[in-house]
Amino acid sequence: MVSTAIDAYVTGTRQAVASLPGVRWDLNDPLHTRGAFQTPWQSFSGIVRADSEPTAEVQLEALIAALNLKKGEKIRIRGESQGVDQGVGMITSMTTGKFADMQFQVTNVDFDEPIHSFGKHSFPELLRTGASLTNFEASLLQQYIDENGEIGLGGIIPFNKESLWHEMVDKRIKKLQRFAVISSGAAVRRGIDAPLTRAIQESPSTMSDTKYTISRAVNSSVSHADDIALLAEALKKVGANVQLGTLVTGEKDFTPDGKPKLLTHGFSRSVGRKAARADWLQKKAA
Repeated sequence: MVSTAIDAYVTGTRQAVASLPGVRWDLNDPLHTRGAFQTPWQSFSGIVRADSEPTAEVQLEALIAALNLKKGEKIRIRGESQGVDQGVGMITSMTTGKFADMQFQVTNVDFDEPIHSFGKHSFPELLRTGASLTNFEASLLQQYIDENGEIGLGGIIPFNKESLWHEMVDKRIKKLQRFAVISSGAAVRRGIDAPLTRAIQESPSTMSDTKYTISRAVNSSVSHADDIALLAEALKKVGANVQLGTLVTGEKDFTPDGKPKLLTHGFSRSVGRKAARADWLQKKAA
């Protein structure tokens, strides 16, 4: 939420966040999860039909209400990690689905760290991705906490590290991460190229001037450059304006012993990096 607030302040925009269904913590009782769970139909659509629109539709409805969006308004969609799937679901919902009549003008689509974004991937690949998210990426959490401290935001740390029951909470978080990866298996393995290109082709009036930026961290363990390149090519074939970005470390972004700091899939956990993003974000034309 702090990262989003920084973005909103710098860009002078209103921003709202929709979280993944089933992964919302009740901070008054952090050992339990409540609310925001998927319905059987939403789960079936995601797992079997590779369709994220049913869950994204509910999220979009909430965002429209929260922001009091009006017909024909200009909006920008941003998705990160598996949130990219939900971003595509929102696009299809507002172009050919339930909210097509709202005629929102999508000015920008920003996707950071998409996972398996193009074509079909095997189930073992999906399991390896889950293992990376819950093991390698999790091991870097302390580094991100330290980076927050370097700019005076050391108090901003995950609540599970503050909890007296942090070991139990850590285990529950890992289970939720695995569930999120596996439950969206079909949608992730099939990529987002087909539904996104179809939405662009079928809704030229609302998507004609949209600018797409797809970015990945330079050391990402789960977002693959080859997938992103193929996705960009598919979008270009239907006339989309696409840019590719690489999130990289800056010249002064080194540890005290002179080693460059890693910038991997979980880079957004570092508010310190978010605050200094202009220094280490390099855009490259697709």
